[in-house]
Amino acid sequence: MLVGVSYAKALAYAKNIPLVGANHIEGHIAANYLTYKELKPPFLCVMMSGGNTRNN
Repeated sequence: MLVGVSYAKALAYAKNIPLVGANHIEGHIAANYLTYKELKPPFLCVMMSGGNTRNN
């Protein structure tokens, strides 16, 4: 993710356009509105992370 953010910052600077930050986890939660159009807050959402994968 660090590489992606660095690239986005450089691209925004080079194109002289604003960089708008987004919360990755909130994006996953908000994506549910695409599938469940009737979804209205308040609701409970459980998020889990698998962490990083290591190949040894």
